[in-house]
Amino acid sequence: MDRRTFGILCELLRTDGKLKKDGLVTIEEQVCSFLHVLAHHVKNRTIGHRFNRSGETVSRYFNSVLNGIIRLQGSLLQKPNPIPNDCTDARWKWFKGCLGALDGTHIKVRVSEKDKPRYRTRKGEVATNVLGVCSRDMKFIFVFPGWEGSASDSRVLRDALSRPTGLKVPNEGARCDTGSFKSGTSTQIEKTLNSILPNSRIKASPHIDSKIRFWKKQYGIVFDMLNTSGFGWNDTKKCVEVDSNEVWEMYVLAHKEAEGWRDKSFPLYERLINIFGKDRATGQVTGTPQQILNERARRDTLTPVGFKEVENVIQNVFQQSCNEMKELAASVFGHNEDRSDIANELVTMGLELDDELDALTLILEKPSNISAFKSLKGARRQTFVQKLLRNKAVG
Repeated sequence: MDRRTFGILCELLRTDGKLKKDGLVTIEEQVCSFLHVLAHHVKNRTIGHRFNRSGETVSRYFNSVLNGIIRLQGSLLQKPNPIPNDCTDARWKWFKGCLGALDGTHIKVRVSEKDKPRYRTRKGEVATNVLGVCSRDMKFIFVFPGWEGSASDSRVLRDALSRPTGLKVPNEGARCDTGSFKSGTSTQIEKTLNSILPNSRIKASPHIDSKIRFWKKQYGIVFDMLNTSGFGWNDTKKCVEVDSNEVWEMYVLAHKEAEGWRDKSFPLYERLINIFGKDRATGQVTGTPQQILNERARRDTLTPVGFKEVENVIQNVFQQSCNEMKELAASVFGHNEDRSDIANELVTMGLELDDELDALTLILEKPSNISAFKSLKGARRQTFVQKLLRNKAVG
C-alpha cells in the first residue's frame, strides 16, 4: 500500500467510517497499527512494543478501526452488475447474466486449544474459511467471514445464501448440504453409468448405495483423525500424519477403526469433502458485513445500560458489606453493652479522678483490654490498670 492509498483509506475512515481522533492516538497511527496486525499476524504485545502503547490501548483502537472498516461496506463492496446480453468481451460474453466468480479461502487465525479441532483445515492449518465473491473486473461484491476452517465450501455457501442480507443467487441441485443425498440420486447415477457402460449391469441398489456407504465410512475415519490435536494432512502424499507414536497409540486405543490409516494414501479424501461435506464447524461467529454492523450497533446501544446495571450491583454489594461490618464491629466492641461495672470497679481502686478517667478510656478503647480487665481478679486487676496508665505516660 503506497502513501496515497493509505491517505485515502484514512480519509474514508474519518468521514464514512466515523473513526475519531481523541487526542491520544491519531487516526493515521490507529490505521497503521491495524494494518500491521493484519499484514504480519502479530500479537497485541508486539504492536504495543513497536508503537509504544499499552495492550489495552492497542486493543481498543484496533476495534475502533475494525468498526470503521465494517461501516465502509457500502463504499468498498461494489454493487453487482450482471453480464449483459450484448457483451462483446471474449472472456465473458458466454456467461450471460453472470454476476462474477466466488470461492473460499483459508485465513490463518489463533484460537484456544479447545477450539482448534473445529478450525483445523484438511491441510492441518488452524484457519477460518472466508467466502469471497468478485465481479468480472476483480472487485469484491460480497464477503462472508467467520466459518471455521473445517467447514466445507458448500456449507459456507449454503449459509451465505440463507442469510437475509446474504448472497442472492439461484440455489439448485440434487444434493443437500447435510452429508447425504436427496432421494433418487442413486438412480440418476445408475442411468448415467449405464449410458457410459451399457453392459456393466451396475444398479443403484446394492452397488452404488454400498459404495457410497463405504466411501462415507472411510471419509469419516480420516475426518475424525484430522480434527484431533496432533494429526495433520500431508498434501503431497495425500495421507494422515501424526506428531508422535504416543499420540497415535492413544488414539487407536479409543478408535479401533483407525488402525492402519497412519501414512496410508487416500487421494479421494479431498473430493469426498465436496461430496459429503461433513464437518464439526458450527458457524457461530459468522455474519455478513451488514449483520456484523447491526450487531455492533446494538451492543453499543446496550453498553451504557449494562454499565449502569453493574454500577448498581457494585453499589448494593458495597452497602451490604458496610452494614455487615457495622454489625461485626458492634458485636466485637460491644458499643451497645453497659460498661458501668468497669467504671464502678475503678472507683474502688482509690485512683485520682484524672487517672480514673484515663484508665476507663484506655480500657474501653480496645476489646482486648476489656477482656483482660474482666478476666483478672483483685490485686491483679489493679496492677493491670496501673500498667496501662504507665504505658500512656511513657508513650
